[in-house]
Amino acid sequence: MAQYQYSPLKEEGGEIRLLTLHPGLFNSEIYVVLHNETLTKSNTPAFEALSYTWGSMENLHDIRVGPSGNDVLSVTRNLAVALQHLRHVKKVRVLWIDAVCIDQKNTKERGQQVERMRDIYTLADRVVVWLGAEEQNSTYALQLMSTLSSKIEVDWLLVVMKPSMLGEDEPDWTDRSKPLPYEGKELDAIYSLLHRSWFERLWIRQEIRLASKRSIIMCGNTSIPWQAFRNAIFCLRHKSKKKEFLGVKAVPFHERIEMVYQLSDDASPVPFGRLVRMTKYCKCSDPRDRVYGLLSMLQKSEREIGIKPDYSLTTGQVYQGVVLRFIHHFNTLKVLASCEMQEKPLDMPTWVPNWSVGNIADPLWSPLADAQSPAAAEYLGNGVLSAAGVNAASVESAEKINFVNSSNPELIATIRRHAPADVLCGSTVGGVSLLDAYCRTICCDYFGESYLPRLSHFPTFQESREALVSFLTQDGDSAVDLTPSSGPAKYLDWAWNFLQGRSFFKSVEGYIGLAPRAAKPGDEICVLLGCQSPLLLRRTQETRYQVVGECYVYGLMHGEAFLGQLDRKYHPILMFDDASKDHIPAFLDTETGETQVMDPRMKGLLGVDSICSDQGDRGKYAGSTLTPELLKHLGVNVKTFELL
Repeated sequence: MAQYQYSPLKEEGGEIRLLTLHPGLFNSEIYVVLHNETLTKSNTPAFEALSYTWGSMENLHDIRVGPSGNDVLSVTRNLAVALQHLRHVKKVRVLWIDAVCIDQKNTKERGQQVERMRDIYTLADRVVVWLGAEEQNSTYALQLMSTLSSKIEVDWLLVVMKPSMLGEDEPDWTDRSKPLPYEGKELDAIYSLLHRSWFERLWIRQEIRLASKRSIIMCGNTSIPWQAFRNAIFCLRHKSKKKEFLGVKAVPFHERIEMVYQLSDDASPVPFGRLVRMTKYCKCSDPRDRVYGLLSMLQKSEREIGIKPDYSLTTGQVYQGVVLRFIHHFNTLKVLASCEMQEKPLDMPTWVPNWSVGNIADPLWSPLADAQSPAAAEYLGNGVLSAAGVNAASVESAEKINFVNSSNPELIATIRRHAPADVLCGSTVGGVSLLDAYCRTICCDYFGESYLPRLSHFPTFQESREALVSFLTQDGDSAVDLTPSSGPAKYLDWAWNFLQGRSFFKSVEGYIGLAPRAAKPGDEICVLLGCQSPLLLRRTQETRYQVVGECYVYGLMHGEAFLGQLDRKYHPILMFDDASKDHIPAFLDTETGETQVMDPRMKGLLGVDSICSDQGDRGKYAGSTLTPELLKHLGVNVKTFELL
């Protein structure tokens, strides 16, 4: 038999290839027909899209292709097994399968079809997730997940769950203070299921996030709705497990649930920088796919910057091109916050994130160090990016934060070890209590009251502060309630999340904060116009710097480098906006209880008599007035940094 020869696709006609899987018994030879079809929103053929892992490229299996069945295509064993399970006995099944429906040897076609992934997975009748053949109690695990999901209702937007009609008499399923009733057999089955290779694959992120609500997840001959699976994952993530039944699997189980939880949380689009970091543990064979594999999940505004898959470019060229497109299109440098100095960097500038290597530290959430200002940046060529900003502080000392394990005693010991000597009685820049500053630094200032409405699954500042005092003055944690749902336990969870992969530093000027692990004395803390996070820069020449990475600096996270200290009656918050279904920056007046989206410090700069309290254009316009010229006029020492 001859190898199958693909007929070309008409790019201008919006064509894709579909696979018709002919019926047959389980062990009979696989026979398929490939046919070109036009796929548009107004012309959508009926088909299912398969989401799976290719598996090993060794020991390939031949399947019969074409009307005569005299041609063959070589597919991986995993796909061959999937086709056996997907095939009906008496009727055809129409599928889209990337390995077969794209001519993988045609680089141009491959790039063009990757661009169409969003259409393919969105317009498919449903996505079928194939985890593999039945083994290691996978059927039992899916049954457990199905039963669990039937007991609960989940609001992913508000991050809450409540008993379903079937679970009304069993409220413990949604009580976060009570562990799941699962023991060894149940936890082992779920652990093995979640460690299937499908969950590690980068491309599946876009495939399932774009899928219709009718999509299913399948292992062997057993399947359950994807919506049921993701709700079960929500419960697994937010309730504690009986660790005595997990043993050495406890940490990898926790990490895997976090990975699958991020995959399942598809309530809103994720900005590109965060999306890359969320998928840092996912596997892909081509580092360029760290970008190309996410294109279909980008927000509409980010898709408009025009990234097109081009496999003729090197990895460094692809990454640098993405950064420059973001800067040019959005007039922002926030993508630089994804930079993290690596021991073995790629051949590209330090202001270009190395997305082929996952960052050690988790990103900060919604910092506003730049006061929502536009970037003042220019690419000078030869790998040099010029950017305007302020040199806010200089690192005096930096200590890497290391954990032996994730236990509460270890976390408390780490917090004690890095606490400033005068933490209980000292003060920091602006006269703020050093204890308050340290309490906020440990968790990067993410408390329930930082959000409106308040987020109940976050710790409060006051209970966290009280717990911190106990940690610093007591022997061990005996004086603090560390049950899983308690405020102090939540605070330690945040500490574990944000201290990992970072260094604790003190600055010459008196600031304290968290910096990348590569931080060292002499590094400069800079706030660049258009970059939401303070950046740690390392001087190489008079005006030239390398980017070390983003940092959290208490006292510089809300525009202080440009606008000065905020009046203490105002608290920066993130307010839920009904229109965008997202949290937006705002300011709470603690004396009146009113909120406003415009920074109170901008009032004089804009020449207005009163501050807007709505969420309209004036609030959004506030930061756009902050140009280098204006800031220099106000006496701010703005300088130009040439980033290498």
